[in-house]
Amino acid sequence: MTDVMLDLETMSTRPNACIVAIGAVEFSETEGLGKTFYEVVDLESSMRRGLHVEGNTIMWWLRQEEAARKAIGVASSDLPETLIRFTAFLKSIKGPGHLRVWANSCSFDNVILRSSYQACGMNQPFDGRADRCYRTMKDLCYDIKPVVTPGTTKHNALDDAVAQAEHLVAIWKSLTPQS
Repeated sequence: MTDVMLDLETMSTRPNACIVAIGAVEFSETEGLGKTFYEVVDLESSMRRGLHVEGNTIMWWLRQEEAARKAIGVASSDLPETLIRFTAFLKSIKGPGHLRVWANSCSFDNVILRSSYQACGMNQPFDGRADRCYRTMKDLCYDIKPVVTPGTTKHNALDDAVAQAEHLVAIWKSLTPQS
C-alpha cells in the first residue's frame, strides 16, 4: 500500500494551527485498510513552538460531542515526539510507487502538518507531490455517500481518517471498470 489518509484535529484553521490529534490509516483500492496511527498531541507543546490557537475554533470544539472533546483532553504527547513516531509510521509503509498522503482537504491537513514539522525544526517525510485531495474525489462522485460506522466519533482524528479512506476506496471502485 502506498496511500495514507490523514486527519488532524487542530485548535485553529490557519496554516500554522496547533495540532491536538493526528490520525492516519494506510489503504488501497484492492487491499482495503491497513495499519493505523493515532496520537493526541499536548496543546501546550504545540503552542510553545509558536503554532496558532484561535478562539473561534476553541468555541467550535466546545460545541462538539463529548466523546470528541474527551479524546483530545486525554494524556498526550509532546509535538516533536509525536512527529517522530508519525514519520516512523509513514516510513513503515511499503508499496509500489511513491507515498500519497490524502486529506479532506490536503490544503488544510497536509499544510498544517508541514508547518508543525517546520516549527519543530524537522523535515516532513513527504513532499508536496504526495499531497492528494479526498474532497475533490468526493465532489467527482457526490452520489456515493460515506457510510457511518456505529461506535465511531465524528472529529476523532483516527475515526475520521478511517471513514474517509473507506469512502475513497468506494469511490475508486465506482470509477474502475469491473471485468
